[in-house]
Amino acid sequence: MEFERIINHKQNELYEEDDFEESCRINAEIAEYASRINDLHIWYRTNQELDSRRHS
Repeated sequence: MEFERIINHKQNELYEEDDFEESCRINAEIAEYASRINDLHIWYRTNQELDSRRHS
Protein backbone atom coordinates (compact mmCIF):
# COMPACT_ATOMS: atom_id res chain seq x y z
CA MET A 1 0.00 0.00 0.00
CA GLU A 2 1.28 3.43 -0.94
CA PHE A 3 0.51 5.10 2.39
CA GLU A 4 2.47 2.45 4.28
CA ARG A 5 5.47 2.98 2.00
CA ILE A 6 5.30 6.73 2.61
CA ILE A 7 5.04 6.20 6.37
CA ASN A 8 8.09 3.92 6.32
CA HIS A 9 10.03 6.56 4.38
CA LYS A 10 8.95 9.29 6.81
CA GLN A 11 9.94 7.12 9.78
CA ASN A 12 13.41 6.77 8.26
CA GLU A 13 13.57 10.54 7.84
CA LEU A 14 12.48 10.98 11.44
CA TYR A 15 15.17 8.60 12.66
CA GLU A 16 17.86 10.67 10.90
CA GLU A 17 16.46 14.12 11.81
CA ASP A 18 18.24 16.11 14.53
CA ASP A 19 16.16 19.30 14.39
CA PHE A 20 13.28 19.13 16.90
CA GLU A 21 10.87 21.30 14.90
CA GLU A 22 11.49 19.30 11.72
CA SER A 23 11.00 16.09 13.72
CA CYS A 24 7.63 17.40 14.89
CA ARG A 25 6.64 18.21 11.30
CA ILE A 26 7.63 14.76 10.06
CA ASN A 27 5.82 13.11 12.97
CA ALA A 28 2.67 15.09 12.14
CA GLU A 29 2.89 13.88 8.53
CA ILE A 30 3.22 10.28 9.73
CA ALA A 31 0.16 10.74 11.95
CA GLU A 32 -1.82 12.16 9.00
CA TYR A 33 -1.04 9.17 6.78
CA ALA A 34 -1.80 6.75 9.62
CA SER A 35 -5.14 8.50 10.11
CA ARG A 36 -5.92 8.09 6.41
CA ILE A 37 -5.20 4.36 6.65
CA ASN A 38 -7.48 4.10 9.67
CA ASP A 39 -10.25 6.01 7.88
CA LEU A 40 -9.98 3.68 4.89
CA HIS A 41 -10.23 0.64 7.16
CA ILE A 42 -13.34 2.06 8.80
CA TRP A 43 -14.86 2.92 5.41
CA TYR A 44 -14.13 -0.57 4.10
CA ARG A 45 -15.66 -2.30 7.14
CA THR A 46 -18.72 -0.04 7.03
CA ASN A 47 -19.29 -0.74 3.33
CA GLN A 48 -18.74 -4.45 3.87
CA GLU A 49 -21.43 -4.48 6.59
CA LEU A 50 -23.84 -2.59 4.34
CA ASP A 51 -23.23 -5.01 1.47
CA SER A 52 -23.87 -8.04 3.69
CA ARG A 53 -27.16 -6.51 4.88
CA ARG A 54 -28.31 -6.01 1.29
CA HIS A 55 -27.75 -9.69 0.53
CA SER A 56 -29.62 -10.89 3.62
